[in-house]
Amino acid sequence: MGFLQAISQIVLGVNFVFLLLLGFSLAFVDPGTGPYVVAQLALIPVILSLAGSIAVLYTGWEPF
Repeated sequence: MGFLQAISQIVLGVNFVFLLLLGFSLAFVDPGTGPYVVAQLALIPVILSLAGSIAVLYTGWEPF
């Protein structure tokens, strides 16, 4: 396992923690408020980095 795969595993774990926290916070925020919109917008980078780390782990990509 290369350096990038090890980093991707760490990023994957952190993303799952962020998703858990965001899901928990969305349960207690009223829809249509500012914090609700911010929580929804915070999902975008979490999902993108989750997809990227899964792609790196699945393909075994080593750029260097």
